[in-house]
Amino acid sequence: MADGPCGDERKAVKVGVVVCECGGEIKRSVDLAALEKGIAADPVVAGVFRINYPCSAKGLAAVGEAISKRGLSRMVIAGCSERLFGRLFREALSGFGIDPSFVGFANIRDGMAPGGAGGRKAGTAKALNLVRMAAASMAEALRVEVLEAGIKPLCLVLGGGVAGMAAAGAVATRGVKTVLVEKEKEPGGLLRSLNAVFPSYRRADEFIGAMLDEIAGDLVEMVTGAEVESVTGHVGNYEVTLTGGRKIEAGAIVVATGASVLSPDGLFGYGDNDIVVTQMEFEHMLEGDKQPGGKIVMIQCVGSRNPERPYCSRICCTASIKNTILLKERYPSAEVTILSRGFAEYAGDLDRARDMGVKIIRYTPERPPVVGGNSVEVFDTISGMETTIPCDLVVLAAPIVPSESTRALAAKLRLPTDEYGFLIEPQPKLRPGEFVPRGIYVAGSAHWPCTITEAVVQGYSAGSRAFDLINAGKVSKSAFVAGMEEDLCRGCSRCCEVCMHGAIEMVEAEDGMKRALHMPIQCTGCGVCVSVCPSGALSLKYATWRQVGSAIEAIV
Repeated sequence: MADGPCGDERKAVKVGVVVCECGGEIKRSVDLAALEKGIAADPVVAGVFRINYPCSAKGLAAVGEAISKRGLSRMVIAGCSERLFGRLFREALSGFGIDPSFVGFANIRDGMAPGGAGGRKAGTAKALNLVRMAAASMAEALRVEVLEAGIKPLCLVLGGGVAGMAAAGAVATRGVKTVLVEKEKEPGGLLRSLNAVFPSYRRADEFIGAMLDEIAGDLVEMVTGAEVESVTGHVGNYEVTLTGGRKIEAGAIVVATGASVLSPDGLFGYGDNDIVVTQMEFEHMLEGDKQPGGKIVMIQCVGSRNPERPYCSRICCTASIKNTILLKERYPSAEVTILSRGFAEYAGDLDRARDMGVKIIRYTPERPPVVGGNSVEVFDTISGMETTIPCDLVVLAAPIVPSESTRALAAKLRLPTDEYGFLIEPQPKLRPGEFVPRGIYVAGSAHWPCTITEAVVQGYSAGSRAFDLINAGKVSKSAFVAGMEEDLCRGCSRCCEVCMHGAIEMVEAEDGMKRALHMPIQCTGCGVCVSVCPSGALSLKYATWRQVGSAIEAIV
């Protein structure tokens, strides 16, 4: 740790505090008037301001006006988490002359639960302590240097499905070289298993062909039959090794590895009864010249919306309706009954299917359909009657689930996943589509089950973000990062194991021993590596002794 400001520099420090009202949310657990009064009495604070939503455009303008009037040089935002709004405030306040190094935060919204022990009085006292600590720490903060790194002028897109092709097109049409890697021998992803696409009802192979035409050219290189073996480097300079040994240096990476369809083994007789098939298998039947069956029953939500997978897969309803319409157009006499737990509001062409004579029966998970030899028994919750439906074919709508390749890639890229295995953003509201580590963007069903239209839009979005990064030519950030003394590292790899941001790699040193290589441009300064380092090689570079001491003194 270093020392804080001294002499004339300390005299010039004027710390302001903005108290966020958050639309009345914070006052449920904190007496804002008492809090404001307590902050104003702190000798470190040169001004305190209550603003309803300082994160809004109007609120930021009010903060800027306060900075100008009081001549403030440092700010503490007392409201939500720094993790959510840190970048927003640092970027905005820099326009008002506040160095990003001198913007601090006190999380008084999440820290005080309404109705907690001691009520609002205790919540107010705790909030005041948090703000005092933040103000004292900010008064002693050092100006942080800016780190910069160059960016390789190439984008790597992983996954040759709809989202991947859209992303590659978005980057290449702007003049940036793109390498598109697909693990299968042909691009197209799950679309290659479809007969037709919704909402155009265009043949799937024609749709794929049109997308391939869009990315045809010298700026897109297609690599098929390959997967990622390893990933090293950082934002702007990733080195990705593919199966076969090829290495690709990329400034940005788009992950569009898609998802899989659950195989409903053992559900509703699938695997045991020859008349039971999946919607994917039914797609292939529709490609042939033979009528799949005169009487068909479709069962929705097979393997989803249950304790194991409580989510709705979103595309199953539309897929069933689409296939029903295609069947009825070719074979008007076919009798189709759909057993549903309630169609999603985004199920397209539902009324069109009804007009074509498709019957819809609603069932509940407590009384699921029972598939017999050539019939299905179901309790209709609308009529309140048990009914038996004779059938030649039973078609099951199984959900989208994360693919094994996506799970494996997530571990290599250190991308966070949810409890099911889908990739998730750390900040889905404020930074949708952006992931940790920086420079990696995700699109399509690797992120969550989505329609073809959504996959295309997400692909364009991810590609555009990747282009913006590469086009900037360099990446910069404030060095709120860990510092490392390489001579103290003993190569235990604990720091590398716990770093979730891809900022530490184990490399072979000149003496043949493994050593940790710290990449500041990728580091977020979370401090986890510092806490596990047994040799003291890592430290928080910009957490000064004076900051820590002043924060403690502020509350004791």
